Amino acid sequence: MRILSLRFENLNSLKGHWFIDFSKEPFAGNGLFAITGPTGAGKTTILDAICLALYHQTPRLTISDKNNQLMTRHTASCLAEVEFEVKGQGYRAFWSQRRAKNAADGKLQPAKAELATLSGEILAEKLQAVRQKIAQLTGLDFGRFTKSMMLSQGQFAAFLNASANDRAELLEELTGTDIYGDISKTVFQEAKASEQALALLKAKLDGVELLSDEQAKSLQAELQSLNTVEKEQTKRVAKLQKDIQIRQQRTTLQDKQKQLDASQAELAAQKKQHADELTALAAAKPAIAIQDRYHTKQQLVEQSLHSQQQLTASESNLAQTEQQLAEQTALRASAQDKLTERQKKLKQRVARLNEQILPTLQNQQHMVEQQSDKQSAIKEKKSSLAKVEVLITDKKAEFDVLTAEHNNIQAYLTEHLYVKQLPSYLGRWQSDFNRLQTIEVEKQNTEQTIQELSAQQAEAEKADQQLSQTLENLAKEKAAFQVSLQALSQQRAETLAGISLPVLAEQPALPLTEASLQGFIQQLQQHQQGLNQLKLIAQQFANSNQSLHDKQQTNAELNQTISQQESSLTAKREEFKAAKHTLDLLEKVVAQQQTIKQLSDHRAELQPGQACPLCGATEHPAIAEYQALTSSAEEQQLSGQKNLVEQLKQQGIELKEQLHHQQRTLSQEQSQITALQQECHQLTEQWLHIVQQLDANIPSAVNQAHNAVNSSPNGSASNSVNESASVCSVAQIDGELESVQQQLSQTMNCQSALVSLTEQENNLQKQLVDIDQSIAQLNQSEAVNRQQASHRVAEQQKLSEQLSAVGAEAGQLWQGISEQVSQLELPMPRASEFSQWLLQLEQQIQDYQTQLTAAEQVQLSIQALEKSLIGYQQQQLAEQQQVTVLIEEGKGIDSQLQALAQQLQHLLGESTLEQEQQHIATEESAIADEQQQIEKAYNEAANAHQHAQGQHTSLAKQAQSLSEQVNLATAKWQEVLLASEFSDETAFINANMPAEEFTRLTALADELNVKEQQQSALAQEYQSQLASLPVEADSNISLSEMTEKLVKDETELKALQTKLAQLDFELQQDKKRRDEQQSLMADIAQQQIALNDISHLNGLIGSADGAKFRRFAQSLTLEYLVHLANKQLMRLHGRYQLTRQTNESLALEVVDTWQADLTRDTKTLSGGESFLVSLALALALSDLVSAKTQIDSLFLDEGFGTLDNDTLEVALDALDNLNAAGKMIGVISHIDTLKERIATQIKVEKISGLGVSKLASQFVYSPNQ
Repeated sequence: MRILSLRFENLNSLKGHWFIDFSKEPFAGNGLFAITGPTGAGKTTILDAICLALYHQTPRLTISDKNNQLMTRHTASCLAEVEFEVKGQGYRAFWSQRRAKNAADGKLQPAKAELATLSGEILAEKLQAVRQKIAQLTGLDFGRFTKSMMLSQGQFAAFLNASANDRAELLEELTGTDIYGDISKTVFQEAKASEQALALLKAKLDGVELLSDEQAKSLQAELQSLNTVEKEQTKRVAKLQKDIQIRQQRTTLQDKQKQLDASQAELAAQKKQHADELTALAAAKPAIAIQDRYHTKQQLVEQSLHSQQQLTASESNLAQTEQQLAEQTALRASAQDKLTERQKKLKQRVARLNEQILPTLQNQQHMVEQQSDKQSAIKEKKSSLAKVEVLITDKKAEFDVLTAEHNNIQAYLTEHLYVKQLPSYLGRWQSDFNRLQTIEVEKQNTEQTIQELSAQQAEAEKADQQLSQTLENLAKEKAAFQVSLQALSQQRAETLAGISLPVLAEQPALPLTEASLQGFIQQLQQHQQGLNQLKLIAQQFANSNQSLHDKQQTNAELNQTISQQESSLTAKREEFKAAKHTLDLLEKVVAQQQTIKQLSDHRAELQPGQACPLCGATEHPAIAEYQALTSSAEEQQLSGQKNLVEQLKQQGIELKEQLHHQQRTLSQEQSQITALQQECHQLTEQWLHIVQQLDANIPSAVNQAHNAVNSSPNGSASNSVNESASVCSVAQIDGELESVQQQLSQTMNCQSALVSLTEQENNLQKQLVDIDQSIAQLNQSEAVNRQQASHRVAEQQKLSEQLSAVGAEAGQLWQGISEQVSQLELPMPRASEFSQWLLQLEQQIQDYQTQLTAAEQVQLSIQALEKSLIGYQQQQLAEQQQVTVLIEEGKGIDSQLQALAQQLQHLLGESTLEQEQQHIATEESAIADEQQQIEKAYNEAANAHQHAQGQHTSLAKQAQSLSEQVNLATAKWQEVLLASEFSDETAFINANMPAEEFTRLTALADELNVKEQQQSALAQEYQSQLASLPVEADSNISLSEMTEKLVKDETELKALQTKLAQLDFELQQDKKRRDEQQSLMADIAQQQIALNDISHLNGLIGSADGAKFRRFAQSLTLEYLVHLANKQLMRLHGRYQLTRQTNESLALEVVDTWQADLTRDTKTLSGGESFLVSLALALALSDLVSAKTQIDSLFLDEGFGTLDNDTLEVALDALDNLNAAGKMIGVISHIDTLKERIATQIKVEKISGLGVSKLASQFVYSPNQ
């Protein structure tokens, strides 16, 4: 990542808009540059601008929507923009914030940000999105950026001087090693959870309770017995239900016959009761046939009379409307003449208003506005003139003040001319004085080092004596351990000789060694595992074989049940066919009765001797019988038969569903039988496979089972396994297991004794090795001490020579400074006051520069005031002339206004313009209203007359039409009356009957006929059904007794079925628990494997707080960081190297290669040494943090003040090397030597008295850049 350019505005003390292009000269030719300036000028603000543009925060100050400490005071906005390059692609990051209404005291508005490519493509526009995108592109968040590219004030030695815990947190923050702590915690939690899961599975396994074999067989026997009883009980219930159904049908038919007899008697009584009404009905039928013609004639006569009455009233109304129309026509002509005269006068008055009054008023208003504008202009000019006079007075006073100030400054400059020469001497004096201080420190350090070396020499001699004594003691201890080791070897041989192992049948004799003992143990364990598997197979096979036998028995019972249900279904189908046949007959009877009922109108018109309109017959013998038909009884019987058919149909569906259910159950049972057979076959194969894997020394019971399997035919493998399970039972296998366990226990006890002896031997040998290593280390230490003693002597001699040299150099430096001070005629300060004296001289230089700048500014201000004063005087003269011209123009406008007022008085008189306009509008409204009322009255009279004429014409035509219709209807009625059996109209009226009464009597006659026909048909049907019913087996038992017996049998059947369901449920649950037990055992085995794996991993890296794996990862990271830092130290200074302490994984110490690789604590480093090591660590951290991104720009903020000239030169050489490698490096410092060494600089200058600073003019932002 490389910073290409920086643009910012109004940040901290740097007020204004600035732009620094790092891709152009002078930075393009020299990537090492310095940011210089006095303390507090704003050097670090440039780095803050870079952070602000990229990450919207800085290491020092706070920025938010409510508080912006970075915005320059008394400004309304600020911004920062950085162009940077990552992997050859350029980007632009922008950030800005402003105050409301662009006012310096306005409320802070939310900040805005944007990230785009240099080509203009926008990548993100929100604050958080911009930060995330930049971190994604560069691989650096804000924390990593400030640790890798921008090393702020106070951050150089942060990592070097940190404690082990703080260094661990810093490493974790920089490199992201917190993930290893999470992994450690996760592994620990997973191991704990795996243990809990295994314990839970074992607890579930202990809680599984199974039925014993005796209990399961007892339940199966009871289930089979109850199934037999349940089938017999089902047959008895079905037979009893059929008998009850026959008895109920017979009773129902007999009851229906009794009801039919009562209905026939009731029908005869009804016919007798309505005989008179039926006679009247027969007489009224001819009159009903012609009564429509009579009613038509009577309606037309009534309509004709009403029409004549309406015509007479219409003639009277027509005469009245003609008279009203004539009156309105005369009134209309008279009013129209008066309105014409009034309109003429009104037009004249409107013309005078528009042509004379309104133009005069407009001229007057225009002149008044002109007069007002002139007055305002005069007032403004006078006010402006007064302001100009005040400004002239103020400028003159300010001119006098500036002149006096300029004279004072010139006097000060004349008095302090010697200050001009101070800058050329001050840098050298400061450098010489720093060197003197360094020499004094070196002198003290050298003297202290000589004393320390003497003390170390004395301590070394004392340590050599202790070392010789320790070597002698270790030799004695080694001899004692060798004697103990020989004794243990002899004891081990005696122990092996005393061990006697149990030998299995056909086990070959082996030499008794630890390896043979371990092989024997493994053989016993494998044999034990094979016996456990055979035991499990024997149990599973017994269970599966029993289940197979039970399923086969259940299958046979289901076949028998299905056969019985198929017979019941066939019988039910026959019964349904008979009921359906009866239903079809009843439906035919009812349909015939409905047909007869529908032809009742035609039957009513049939007369003896007349032809039937349907069949043409002249004889009608069944009229009387049809009139007696009724359909209520047959319809009730039809409804009952439908219910019976529906019941039979539903019963058949239920039987069919039961049959299908049993068939599905049979299919499922057959599938289960096949699965059990396959399971038995698989168990057989497993048994054979395990037996073949066992060694030749298998216990006798299992060996017999093996021989039985091998000698059986291929097709009887399942029987062989069954025989082996019975011959070699679970109890026998348990006996064999117990025997093998005893042998295994004895053998492992022997092995434990040998292991204990071996451990003791190993411990003694380890102690001997430790003693040998200690002796070798002590010998080596003795040689090192001798070598270090010679080094210390040489070092003391060298330090004495250095002490003499630095004393001579200090004298020369003081002499040179004294001569230069004398040349400037300044008093020479004492050495203790020299530093304060230099600061005073720097302050004098700054004061002198300030006075020079102030003199220039005052001179410029005087020249500007002179120009401004001349301009104000010219403006005063011009505005006085303008006021005079405006006053004269106002007088002419007053004369014109007086003339216009007299003209308006003549035109309006005493009225105003508003009154005149109101009078005209009132007159126009009155004329329009009168004209509208006249037209309205005339139109109403004309419309009324026209409506009366139309109504009279229509009524006349209607009366004539009705008269013609009455004549025609009367003629047709007379023709119909003559053709009828009535003698005249009076006879017709007497014979006629109301329509409602005729309808009622006709329906009554039809109803009686239909009832009679239905009763006859039902009587025949009941006789037929009674004859078709089967004879009962035992007719002496009443229906209630049969019902009670059925209820009792059904109750017993339900109890049997409930008991069967309970037994089946218990057996199914037992099978389910057995399956669950097998599943739990498999889960426990898998969980145990998983627990072993995770426990091993937990032992390596797991811990509750995650520190175990995290510290390991951090130590590796620190090791790599030290490697990177040492590479940087080799470039900076070849004397020191960093290394990790052996007893503390995250602690650091320094190796002094000039002192025979002597290790020292980092806190013993001097200020300059600490800076070099800290700089190397900072550069190494930069390389470590930026592992994913190449860092091509580096900014160092201060940190060089503690270096002497030589060390500073070394540091600058290192920075030159980094620059030569392609890095752009910016250094912030106020050290003069550094300013002189680095040619390319960004100078920050304070502006005196304003609290703000500025950059050089070349960095002022221009929109064209």
